[in-house]
Amino acid sequence: MAEKKGVDSQKFPAKNRLVGLLPILISLFWILVIVPDYLFHHPYYSQGISQFKYWGLLVALGLIFGAGYFLLFKTRQKHPKLKIKTLNGLKIYLFLLIIMNIILAWYGISNGLFQTNLAARLLYFTGFVILLHAAVLFILLLGYAAGSLFMQAFSEWFAKSSNQLVSIALGLSLIGFVLAILGFFNSLLVAWILWPLAMVLLIFRYRLLTPFLKALLLSPVSVKKLKVQGFLGASLLIVFAAVNLIGAIKAFPIGFDGTAVYMNITKLISEYHGLPEGGQAYYWSVIMSLGHLLFGSTTVSILLSHLAGILCLMVVYRIACLFLTRSNAILAAAIFYTAPFITFHNYFDEKIDLGFLFISLSTVLLLLEFFRNKEKVINSTNKPHLLKIGTLNLKPDLLIWIYAGWLTGFAFGIKYTALFSAIALITMLFYKKGGRNAFLGSLLVSFSLIFLLGIYRFAGIELNGISPLLLIGLLTIPGVTLLGFAFRESQSKILNTVVIAFAFALAASVAFAPWGLKHLMENKSVSVSSIIQGKSPTPLIPIKAEYQKLSANKTLKAEQSEGELSAFDKTRREELQRYMGFERGLPLYFSLPYDLTMNTNLPGLIYQDIGFLFLLILPLTFLTAGPKETGQNLLVFLLMLFMLFTSMLSAYIFKTDPTLPETLLSQQSTTFATAFGGFYMTAMDLLIYLANKIRGIYEWLSGFNFIACLVAILIIMASALWLATEKLKMLSLTLKMLLAFIVTYLCLWMLLGNGISWYAFPMLAVLPILLVYYFEHPKQFLGAVNARFSRTFLSISFGFYLFLNLCLHFSDPDRGNNRHLIFKNPFIQYAVGNMDKHEVLAGFNPFFQEALQHLNNNPSEKVYRVGTYMQYHITQNDRRVVEDNQLGKFDEISKDLSDPDYFFSLLNEGGFRYILYDLNTASIDKTPEQSLVKKNNAFVNLLLNSERIQLLITDRIIQDPGGGEVRLPNGTIPGNPGLVGQQVYPGTFALFKIL
Repeated sequence: MAEKKGVDSQKFPAKNRLVGLLPILISLFWILVIVPDYLFHHPYYSQGISQFKYWGLLVALGLIFGAGYFLLFKTRQKHPKLKIKTLNGLKIYLFLLIIMNIILAWYGISNGLFQTNLAARLLYFTGFVILLHAAVLFILLLGYAAGSLFMQAFSEWFAKSSNQLVSIALGLSLIGFVLAILGFFNSLLVAWILWPLAMVLLIFRYRLLTPFLKALLLSPVSVKKLKVQGFLGASLLIVFAAVNLIGAIKAFPIGFDGTAVYMNITKLISEYHGLPEGGQAYYWSVIMSLGHLLFGSTTVSILLSHLAGILCLMVVYRIACLFLTRSNAILAAAIFYTAPFITFHNYFDEKIDLGFLFISLSTVLLLLEFFRNKEKVINSTNKPHLLKIGTLNLKPDLLIWIYAGWLTGFAFGIKYTALFSAIALITMLFYKKGGRNAFLGSLLVSFSLIFLLGIYRFAGIELNGISPLLLIGLLTIPGVTLLGFAFRESQSKILNTVVIAFAFALAASVAFAPWGLKHLMENKSVSVSSIIQGKSPTPLIPIKAEYQKLSANKTLKAEQSEGELSAFDKTRREELQRYMGFERGLPLYFSLPYDLTMNTNLPGLIYQDIGFLFLLILPLTFLTAGPKETGQNLLVFLLMLFMLFTSMLSAYIFKTDPTLPETLLSQQSTTFATAFGGFYMTAMDLLIYLANKIRGIYEWLSGFNFIACLVAILIIMASALWLATEKLKMLSLTLKMLLAFIVTYLCLWMLLGNGISWYAFPMLAVLPILLVYYFEHPKQFLGAVNARFSRTFLSISFGFYLFLNLCLHFSDPDRGNNRHLIFKNPFIQYAVGNMDKHEVLAGFNPFFQEALQHLNNNPSEKVYRVGTYMQYHITQNDRRVVEDNQLGKFDEISKDLSDPDYFFSLLNEGGFRYILYDLNTASIDKTPEQSLVKKNNAFVNLLLNSERIQLLITDRIIQDPGGGEVRLPNGTIPGNPGLVGQQVYPGTFALFKIL
């Protein structure tokens, strides 16, 4: 059998083995740069480890899992007659409940939460959890019952578990579609309508539910071929899932996005028994509302947000199984599930991103597993190549893309970043049909559609006088040329591909149609923005002519502010651009991987922390070992250095308020700083010095306009594909299809994603599969001669990454010296039956209840809200509350008033009675010009100096010479509530009344 050529070749002349040292040296250099820099940029690791309170718990859990490993593996070697298939889903779930109880008991005892009746509290907790999980399982059963009807035709094409997961995704999409239609009509989303519909569905599909439950709970799970990395990965997954499931039990949402948007929508649906007006599409919030509508439970609705992470974990595992052994697939799933930015969504903020990710990943699994098994199924059966759905006979290829289009349209109805997935899937289709040129051509044409439809505006891209038509031409002409070249030998093939793409788009459009119809009816106009954004019922702030400046002054003001950003643009810049950074030109994009890994733009925020693995390993995948690859390796190394130096110039030289290395050192634990601080400072000084040598190039790149940046990014992508040519030859077609998805998504996210990590979830979720693929095939990582080094290098990298994630999971950096309080204690008391919902709210902030009594006393009184976490608790808040988190409305209106105090007159005459203000409003401002800080200062000065405004309630505590005291959840502190004076406790909000 002829040997396969490429980087995996075993032949390597001994005299050239020294050539293999170059990739090793580059890898060692890179790990010594990236990992220490990552640790110093994330001081919560060294601080958390130095203050860690749960070593005993981890040792106890380690002993439990160690005993399990011994029983499952070592005893089997001595007693081979013992059956190894003794595990099933039910036993794994019961074991998970035991681990949850152990963690909860340890946490409660060590933090003084359970003074008496520990056994009774744990028993209540266990029963409560089982009921909650049963409610979620019931909703998933509804999804499976609906979706399995459509996946039956593909029973031979998919593994049973993959078929079930995709069935749940399809079924939930159908349920969401039906709920959205019912929601158009007021009073139809009620339990007495939904329960009969649910029971009819279950009765109609009952024959399939029993096998599904049996497979889920009772079918044996073999561990016979599970290797060490698989067992360790599974153990970590159980521990992480246990912590997440405890933290996910909540009486109400506490995350900003959950309280202000996603869980707030579910509450409004339950209030109105229909769809609230306005906003973007919100399919997953409709799904989450089933917790309210079917069970009357906010907790179940919240679990439908967090437990989607378990579904994502399963889908990542199933995708990984297409390319990896089972043990390594578990490892890849563990790398995904334990990442800090995923953990944040798993049990902190009640968002819809995990639901979106589940649908998006299910679509990828649907396509990849279908095409992986296609030839095998066709060759093993004598059936005609048609599938019957009802009375229709369709080709499998066409039907599978229709399903994919439907799921993508549903995902678009959850989050509009599904556009990235849609384009990535289309480029995957063209790659499958026409190869690399078809992939590149479809990518360029897709980009042109973004500018043709004006979608780029939603990402805040400013073309600065460049005509979109010029961009469309620059992208379309080479794109069509590449497509023509790719399909030059078969016109029927490109016609077939276009037909499939059209069917995909049509199915996606139908899935999204309810929202488009709803928004068009609300807006009563036809445009792209009218289709994707409804008309909000939020009250307007009327501007009367008597309060406005004279027209002459307005003209002068307009002349003086020419070229200044509008209030809306300022708000968008303050909110979105802070994730991406404020560099100009190409460095904005070049520095993004480093910025996101090191969190230089938003220091210390866990929900942006993607870990160090991607920046560490992905650049090294372009290296290889061979007598003819030395030049390529040197080129890759130089490019890596250039990107690093560009990022460092952005982070430490040109950033308006950089966090310098000496500051990072001062934030570390004493032990860590003493041990590694000298090395770090020396290395950083040298790297920054070298980076300054390319300062001229950096400044030249900063002058690039958007077209130049776009062209440069596309050239870099094409160059990367060229550098990886030999390695790509070693990959299966299905894995290359996955890579086509990743590359397209990455390009779109870099241009349109504003550097926000959760916008990149579908890409970041499957990237660990690629990393672990090289662990399983180390000869393909740095060449066959370096296989042993590659396996060791990747093992150490994965192990250290998982260790850091584990330590962080048992630490809350936001708590400072109390970082061992990893759960919200009022919710723990709620979960064990010690508190009801009202007591829990008081446990978080005793001032909230009093404020809400004012805000909800009269539903006709309107509220002007600047931030805060209280939106969810305000009745009919979509109709009563004006949200102005970045003070954009205040800025726009007040500039046009002859007296700033007239702003309150406008509010008063518009029916507004309260101003709810977040005391930390200005803290998110990262703009060089500090625009939000300026607006906030003007607003606060106006509040404090106006006779029209009365402070009602605040949780800020100031010194009281009279010796007053205030009782807070954590104890009594001296002082009194107030805004002016020496702060004792900073507080979070203030409620004002307009007189």
